[in-house]
Amino acid sequence: TRVPNGHPFVTDLSSPILLGAQGSLFVILIVGLTAQIIHLRRQSKLAAFASPAEISAE
Repeated sequence: TRVPNGHPFVTDLSSPILLGAQGSLFVILIVGLTAQIIHLRRQSKLAAFASPAEISAE
């Protein structure tokens, strides 16, 4: 086993270690989601200004 039976890293759901890990993952999720939305909006704006010949060449 990876974690000894008698010495878990987290003893309950309100443990500071668990809350910190969950908070960090939530922040990473929000940053990644924001970056994807910005990237997709920039792509759609660039595609709106591209000529049909440029789009078909891709």
